[in-house]
Amino acid sequence: AFHFDMQSSFRDLYLRRPSTTTPAMIEIADKLVTVCATMNEYPHIRFRSTSDLCKTLADIFHNKMNEFVGNNTNWWYYGDAAHSARDRSTLLLLDRADDCLSPLVHEFTYQAMVNDLLPIEDDRITFQAETVGTAAENEAETIAKDAPLNEN
Repeated sequence: AFHFDMQSSFRDLYLRRPSTTTPAMIEIADKLVTVCATMNEYPHIRFRSTSDLCKTLADIFHNKMNEFVGNNTNWWYYGDAAHSARDRSTLLLLDRADDCLSPLVHEFTYQAMVNDLLPIEDDRITFQAETVGTAAENEAETIAKDAPLNEN
């Protein structure tokens, strides 16, 4: 992950007409080309299809990266025919509307959710079950181990 410390670019990026190019976008694309060229990366570009900001920035970056590759015939990148030890990288563009932290904070499994949200003691959880007019305390055993693997 890279941060260009461009605090004054917020206004240029978010208070603009859709599909317009701003000086901040050109500067960001130039800096991204520099980072990619330094790392010998010619990345695939991914962004949310509904983000006009990311689409415009991706188009500018793609054009500038293609121009760089065309002007520097001796430059190589990972994933080309001569350097296939690893695939091309992926540049993921996110704007402020995207929640980029939540997928990194929590696993997307029921077991992880149970471990985070319910108190577990001796592989058992105790929870309050409520139905119309009654409340009862129930217990359930968690499945923390893979049963077929633990039989031996």
